[in-house]
Amino acid sequence: MEQTATLVILKGLPCSGKTEWAERWVKASQKRVRVSWTDILATMGRKTRDKRLLAFETATHLMVQALKRGCDVVLDEENLNGFEVGIFMTRARMLKCHVEWHNMRQTVEECKRRNAERGHPVDDMEIERLAREFAAALKQ
Repeated sequence: MEQTATLVILKGLPCSGKTEWAERWVKASQKRVRVSWTDILATMGRKTRDKRLLAFETATHLMVQALKRGCDVVLDEENLNGFEVGIFMTRARMLKCHVEWHNMRQTVEECKRRNAERGHPVDDMEIERLAREFAAALKQ
């Protein structure tokens, strides 16, 4: 029986450990790929609406090509916005790939501590706002 590729969708607040988890996961197999449109966007210089769209389209294309080649893919984003993540899920399902979620269960205080420790450019108030706005999604 042929094994289908998997899209793993990480979900969590900024500084909750998504990237560390994704990097460990990818290192465990040569048939795994990490995709992040925010990383792609960061390479494009000054952020504009057009560049954000281009980064998103590039990430979607990368995921589709990796899945078609039988690689498993991890989507390393906050993934709290249903519209953006929905596009990735739909494309993966169109390819008959398995989709699974991995929820990062760090507390708001732990995310703020990690943010300060790393000098991450996320404001603590933004972490708190996201935690309130997406409380239900973060518990699933």
